[in-house]
Amino acid sequence: MSRCCRHIASAFHREAFSIFADPVLLKRIGTPEDIANLVSFIASKESQFITGQSISINGGLFFD
Repeated sequence: MSRCCRHIASAFHREAFSIFADPVLLKRIGTPEDIANLVSFIASKESQFITGQSISINGGLFFD
């Protein structure tokens, strides 16, 4: 995680994080690493059969 993101994350109070994390199924805020993991997979040979998909990286947060 970049230095900037760590600073921002540590500046938030736990209560503020829980407000954002509560509606998320995984009960946590996404990280840059969460995005990087998908990018790494999509760029790898293992994803060669995946085409034309829209992948939502949201930890299980869905709006009605």
